[in-house]
Amino acid sequence: MKKLRIMCLILIGVLFSLYGFSNTDPRIKMFEKMKGGSGKLEKNTVKIPFKIKSSHIMFIKVKINDQKEKQLFVFDTGGVTMLDKSYAEKCNLKIEHLFKDKFYTFTNKIKFNGAEITDYKPFVIDFRKKFRDVGKNSDTILYGMIGCDIFRFFKVTIDYQKCNIILTDSDNQLEAKGDNQALFEMNLLLPYHPCINIDFGNNFILPGRIDTGLHYAIVLPIHLIDKLNDVEKKKLIKSKGHFAQWPDTKIEYNYLYKFKKIKIGKFKLINQAVLFADLPMFADKDFTLIGKHFLENYKTEMDFKNRKVLLTKINESNNKSLLFSVGTNIIKEGDKVLIKGIWKNSPADKKGLKIGDEITNINEKSAEELNNKIIYNILMNKDITEIELKVKNKKIVLRKEILL
Repeated sequence: MKKLRIMCLILIGVLFSLYGFSNTDPRIKMFEKMKGGSGKLEKNTVKIPFKIKSSHIMFIKVKINDQKEKQLFVFDTGGVTMLDKSYAEKCNLKIEHLFKDKFYTFTNKIKFNGAEITDYKPFVIDFRKKFRDVGKNSDTILYGMIGCDIFRFFKVTIDYQKCNIILTDSDNQLEAKGDNQALFEMNLLLPYHPCINIDFGNNFILPGRIDTGLHYAIVLPIHLIDKLNDVEKKKLIKSKGHFAQWPDTKIEYNYLYKFKKIKIGKFKLINQAVLFADLPMFADKDFTLIGKHFLENYKTEMDFKNRKVLLTKINESNNKSLLFSVGTNIIKEGDKVLIKGIWKNSPADKKGLKIGDEITNINEKSAEELNNKIIYNILMNKDITEIELKVKNKKIVLRKEILL
């Protein structure tokens, strides 16, 4: 799934790079070709169920044109719509060249549960070939991705509690009616990625992109560390290796930091852990990412027509923590479970673990039994206080502690 995020962000980067170029630039012409389409619902409100895999990736079922069966796609508000090349060919879609090595196709229909998008032009890549889920079951083969560039035709609600995406074509305006609700102006980063403002204090306000493809609550561009004063900079924890990484990443480390208070509308996050990472700069201004750890505590309603976002608080917090940790990032790649990141002076660092160490067991589960969702839960779950690793036939016991 890490590779999935990488390819998604590569394509997003292509679109976002349209900022700052003249109208004659081929990337502008590419974006113009990708416009168009229309959407309709069979009834006023349509629910599309989703399943979550690999800690945060949302899977939905989609039918292209007149294919008899729905296939598994990723839904990602931080992504763009794309089809697997072999699936596009199976659907008898004509694949056309955009520029360089980029391709698109023209679809007559893209169908969900009671929702239909017609005359649309998604990207085409070798999606299925490159991005199988970690599991070996055939039903986890992915056929593409659905982004907000398609769902912009409707009002969209993401309900993590009931695992539903809700689409409506109602003209009713979004309103904040209670203390648990906050209404925001929606900013859009190209092509159709919704953002709301986040206040980090000291006149430090950034657009926060709503990104269901990210599991961390908040990730900021690493160069914005300069916004911190010298005292606060000394509180940063630097990583060996990475915890968050993107295709254009040139800086092979992150920073962990704790903001005393972050304001997102009327909502306040107290002692909130964030990551500073080398984000690809898709736009001509800085932005931050808002991921699942924040979003799963809210119901998120997005009205693209009127450029509004309504957040309704459901939970005060989840049981995941970046701060209460053994200080390591562990990822399964193929059949191997590897250490990809370590926070300096964390329990993992003090035990002498190294980037690239291969782990054969975690809490008595073998590498064969582990997947990234299980690993992620062990590392992030505040209720799990001790982790036993087996590295090079040696057992290492790590006890979580507060890192900041």
